[in-house]
Amino acid sequence: MVHAQLCQMPCFLILGCVVAALVSVSPVEAQLRLPSLLGDNAVLQRLVRVPIWGYGPPGATVRVTLAGQSCSAVVGADGTWRVRLDPMQAGGPYDMVVSAAAPTLPSPGTGEGRVGATSDQVVSRNVMVGDVWVASGQSNMVWPLNQSRNGDAETRAASFPQIRLFALLREPAAAPLMDCRGKWASCSPETAGGFSGVAYFFGRDLHARLGVPIGLIQSDVGGTPAESWTDPAWLRDDPDFAELLTKTPPAGAAAPLGQAAYEKTMNDWYVGAMMKDAGNRGFAQGWAGPSPPGEWGTMNLPGAWEANEPRLDIDGAVWYRHTVTIPRGWVGKGLTLSLGTIADRDVTYFGGVEVGASGGQYPDASVRRTYTVPARLVVEGPVVIAVRVFNMIAAGGFTGEPSDMRLHLTTDPASALSLAGPWRFRIEADRSAASVPPMPPPPADVWTAWSTGGLYNGMVAPLTRHAIRGVIWYQGESNVGRPDQYTTSCSPR
Repeated sequence: MVHAQLCQMPCFLILGCVVAALVSVSPVEAQLRLPSLLGDNAVLQRLVRVPIWGYGPPGATVRVTLAGQSCSAVVGADGTWRVRLDPMQAGGPYDMVVSAAAPTLPSPGTGEGRVGATSDQVVSRNVMVGDVWVASGQSNMVWPLNQSRNGDAETRAASFPQIRLFALLREPAAAPLMDCRGKWASCSPETAGGFSGVAYFFGRDLHARLGVPIGLIQSDVGGTPAESWTDPAWLRDDPDFAELLTKTPPAGAAAPLGQAAYEKTMNDWYVGAMMKDAGNRGFAQGWAGPSPPGEWGTMNLPGAWEANEPRLDIDGAVWYRHTVTIPRGWVGKGLTLSLGTIADRDVTYFGGVEVGASGGQYPDASVRRTYTVPARLVVEGPVVIAVRVFNMIAAGGFTGEPSDMRLHLTTDPASALSLAGPWRFRIEADRSAASVPPMPPPPADVWTAWSTGGLYNGMVAPLTRHAIRGVIWYQGESNVGRPDQYTTSCSPR
């Protein structure tokens, strides 16, 4: 089940890298430098005036050359510069050349100016012009392609040189940053597997429909609330957020000594919050056999038990049973039993005999359960398929599609019998949400992904200088207990 407090923590990781003591402007730099968003393999937004920006020695003249255009700017006293290129049609690849000339200085003994020599040059190669999209939010946006439905096959097919992927390092910050950590990569089976599945499918479909290069910027952290993605300036006049803002470390706060200790505390909490399996008591009581004792309910599968009828608002162990009739032509032949994805662990029986089990201490709930039924177990007539499912935390049960649940001759997949539909079920062990220990709050001086404005500063602000086509967003579960705040209309102070 999805516990409300669990939604406040990352679904896949505890952040180990926290940026504190960062300021909103870059320190003055002695050399020319581009931000990571404008590096090799970048995608620039088509049909708009494209901002190109970066860093360099104050007073230097910077010239940007791309696709037949050339424009220049002088580096300001803060060490930053920016130009805008005229709108461009989709195309590429291009090399973007950025050079810096030293300030004009008086010639010794004459007082007359002399032209500065080129002191630095940066080249971004394989740059495309197309549509740029930001994919942001929490766990459903984080979920990678290689763990999505048909993830292995989709990853192997993910060869699209004109789709470019940029994944930000997940880190909050104490003040808005001008740059972020990450790099562009051409979409390939080697680069796409760990990228957001939602973003990949979105970009792939856009590329097929529009026929233009697509840039996808992944900026997400699992389990995070909306206020961590929001500029605190928009929240300061809203009394609903007064308490949250008091818990936010001040801009420029020093890196806290308690950060590592807090992260260990959070990891310990997560391990402690997981349901512990006390052992397979149902099998010892004959629940895999032909005539199990006790009362059994009925539930249609597939479907997680929290979202099914009757709804089971628990973590723990639940048994499922389904009777199929084996046709005469199958007798003595090997079968393939497919159950789809299951959260989290399962042990599966055919005719009372175990034929497969999946999952360990930290199971991968995206793995499809497919088991071989030995020919010796295949006899004519009714036979019971029984599955014990143990779920540690979050959603539990059968989480695949109806087409995933089938039984067929191993040599003839077309002979399949559907297993979707009503199954008998019985709870072996359960724990309610009320018994989950409360998550420890962070110390006031610790920056986390849940600090108000922390992810805006570290993972949104650096993107606001880059021209984009739009944003796709998934966020909400971590704010499910206070949905009325989404109706608030705010303005920055």
